[in-house]
Amino acid sequence: MKAKLNKFLGISLTLTLLLGIFAAFPAFADVPPGTDNYMWIEPPSVSLTTANPAHTIGYRFNVTVWVKTNFTCGAWQFKMLYNKAHLNATGCWYTRPDLGKSDFFKNITTMPVTPQFGVYDGTRDFVLHGESWVSGDKRNPGYGNLSTVEFEVLAVPQKGAGPLSSTIDISTEFPSNTYLLPGKPPMIITDCSYTFTWAEPPPPNMAVEHGPYYGVQPKSPIPAPNVWPLEYGPDPPAANCSAAFDVKVYIENLAAAWNITQISFCLRYNTTVIDIIGGTANVTLHGPPGGYWTYNSSSVVHTLPLDEVNVTLMEPTAVPYGKVLLATIRFHVMFQQRIPPAPIGTKDVSPLTFCDESLILEGHTRTIPHAASKNGAVWVWALRTLAIPVIEVLAASHDVVLGPDPSIGEEFDIDVSFTELDQAWYAVGFQIRLKYDPTLLAKVSVTEGEFLTDPTWNLHGYWFYSSVQTPTPSIPHHHLLVAGLILPNASGVYTQTVFPHTSVLRMFTVRFRAIKQIKSCEPGNLSCVLGIFPMWPPTPDQWVLDRTGKYVGATTVNGTYTILNDITLGRIIDVYTQWPAPYGGQGWNRTSDMFWPQKEVILCANVTYNCWPVQQKLVTFVVWDPQMKVWTVLQAVTDENGVACVSFRIPWPCDDPESLFGVWRVRADVDIACIVVEDWVYFHFDYLINIISVETDKYQYKHCEFVDVTVTFTSHAQQQRHIAIWVTIHDELNVPVATQELVFWVGSAQWCTPKEYTKEFRLHIEKFVFAGYATVHVVSRFELLPGVWTAAGPEDTAIIFVLPE
Repeated sequence: MKAKLNKFLGISLTLTLLLGIFAAFPAFADVPPGTDNYMWIEPPSVSLTTANPAHTIGYRFNVTVWVKTNFTCGAWQFKMLYNKAHLNATGCWYTRPDLGKSDFFKNITTMPVTPQFGVYDGTRDFVLHGESWVSGDKRNPGYGNLSTVEFEVLAVPQKGAGPLSSTIDISTEFPSNTYLLPGKPPMIITDCSYTFTWAEPPPPNMAVEHGPYYGVQPKSPIPAPNVWPLEYGPDPPAANCSAAFDVKVYIENLAAAWNITQISFCLRYNTTVIDIIGGTANVTLHGPPGGYWTYNSSSVVHTLPLDEVNVTLMEPTAVPYGKVLLATIRFHVMFQQRIPPAPIGTKDVSPLTFCDESLILEGHTRTIPHAASKNGAVWVWALRTLAIPVIEVLAASHDVVLGPDPSIGEEFDIDVSFTELDQAWYAVGFQIRLKYDPTLLAKVSVTEGEFLTDPTWNLHGYWFYSSVQTPTPSIPHHHLLVAGLILPNASGVYTQTVFPHTSVLRMFTVRFRAIKQIKSCEPGNLSCVLGIFPMWPPTPDQWVLDRTGKYVGATTVNGTYTILNDITLGRIIDVYTQWPAPYGGQGWNRTSDMFWPQKEVILCANVTYNCWPVQQKLVTFVVWDPQMKVWTVLQAVTDENGVACVSFRIPWPCDDPESLFGVWRVRADVDIACIVVEDWVYFHFDYLINIISVETDKYQYKHCEFVDVTVTFTSHAQQQRHIAIWVTIHDELNVPVATQELVFWVGSAQWCTPKEYTKEFRLHIEKFVFAGYATVHVVSRFELLPGVWTAAGPEDTAIIFVLPE
């Protein structure tokens, strides 16, 4: 029989093959008497209501088939029937898809079967699924879940009508297609009831979306709730009379249960800014998903102060639900101002606002309420005819680099300059906020530049100001506030004929002093942005000012500051273990990750002078245990990279080997040009896992009860290690009766403090367990190599008592 079954392994089984395999099972031991075999569906009932917006056409839910047996089971099968007018089965899978089998058969070698879907009769469809033992041990008496079926809702109840009710049924086909093998013994089967009732759903809402532009971040704050603007300008090309765009009108969050029959709406807009050219020819109406509106109409109405487009849609041929596109309206931009003469920041606005008094949503028997509409807007920014000024930090290179020589205390200048400024802007002033890192740099001085001092346009003097600003809730950055203004004459009039302009025009210079530098051979350079706060669009905090007092604004290019590591370290030796940084103790007098019994320890020392390797030098390594006993002294010669390595395994004596657990230390020393330098590294030697307690939720248990086991353990592991904990119960006659495994990761322990973990286990006391004392065994293992597992630490146990009842 086993050979016959193996012949079919790996073949996709048809329904006929499935039934043939199950019928061919050999005789097992007789099935115990009684009817305490169960098959049931969880949840036992599914109740939906249209008051929940998620419960609509297309909503999906799962049910799971469970089983409990009182005999050695080799196969199971169910045939699930359901009302195909209410539901559609969209999927079926074993409850352990990671293993390709059911949870009930998770420890059994089985033959997976592809679920079958089909028509049962005029009102019902079916799902057929099963699983078969192939070889090895069969399933002992017990319980577990088998298979999950996913359903999709096809229909919702109508207003005023009774609920949609049906049964998800596995009992009708017992024992012909719903059964356990061998013998198809008697079973108590519980079906699942399905009910979908009507209650008033949440109200839908109307919404405007702007074709491909919708969702673009606006250049200014949104002007009102439920409004998101479509924007044109201020960048060229001009938008007026040439920019056409689509506005899409939707109804959103529409529950199918409303069974809507008519939608009428009007949308208001400002024809001085935008207009519908061509009238209703540019209003396209859309139907609901999978249907159309039997009657529809649209019109464009000229009213004051705003024009309106009106749309009516009636009698859909399919039930509308969800987000339904109703109309696409094509608009054109009609007008756009120019800068200059209009000031920066000028815009013209057209609303796209629903006329709520004209909004009608109707079902078969009533007018449907609606939530607040999501209106829109069109912003047409004034067109810039001049290039926006550009302000740059360090116009030539944009960055400053100090080091790798000692650089603390070194001073340097950065220029902040206009690199593109047309004199037609008539710029006379600025206010700038320059961000920097005060932990790296200290401001020495700020001096004004040619923008303020050039006599070509500085006819009446200037004003200049700078100060260091600490973070505040409104501006949470340390920065320099710098402002300057070319003054007018005594009458407040600018009489210059030439205003600031040139390819590079210095606004001010900041002198900084370096105050921090890392002294190391390892990568770790320090840097910060020398950044100008955004100046477009202009705000009262950052601006360029013209001669009339209007804000101009500017785009910005930031700079950077970097100070390289100081490598003038002199003679250095760094000893570390084989673990990758930072776990190997790399660095002076650092600690390494732990080692476990008989793990080889590899020690390396990196010998350098000012970060350059010192070759062909003898390095001595001395190793002490926690009692300061020297176990080995080794030597090696540095290679072309200045690195010398040795290795050893920590002893594991026959008597009391755990006495060597604790902190081990290693010293490496070397003579560099008649001066001896040394470094130390420390590591924990211990089991990878130390179980500190095994606790059960109580002491005495009856048969068929669960034992909840809590295992607490610690680990010094800093790196991630793959761990498995096995919990097994042996009864009083040493029979293994239940086992469970958890696989997980440990790591991230802090030096000197082992990290504590707690894991929960649940094991079942089967009926065959001998009464009396039982032992809970807890064993830890870890993955030494990929796919190779070994002990992680000693076993621990706990005692429970199984009652004779």
